Amino acid sequence: LAIWGFWTDELHPITNLKINRCSKLQSLKIDCTSIDKLSLNTNQKITTLIIQGCINLQRIEGLEQLSNLQNLDIWPQNSNILNTKLQIPFSQSNWKLELGRIKEIQILKEK
Repeated sequence: LAIWGFWTDELHPITNLKINRCSKLQSLKIDCTSIDKLSLNTNQKITTLIIQGCINLQRIEGLEQLSNLQNLDIWPQNSNILNTKLQIPFSQSNWKLELGRIKEIQILKEK
């Protein structure tokens, strides 16, 4: 993922991507290598999150706040490009169950 700078012919890589208050965003697919941090705070309507090729990704902020999440694909299909840096509160095998537990804890804290 990269963006053109103002009045420049150079492509500048993005290493931190913050997606904030996109109230209608339901599906997000990212295929990149340079992002190391992704912030999804206040994007609760996301139902699908697909991240591929992000071998430098270390953190996904707000993942546990995605209460409508139904499809999560952030684990590499090819074991040759395994991202060992990524720190998330879920495992590939039972992320839905773990997300449900986090939601329950948040509801209890709010009471």
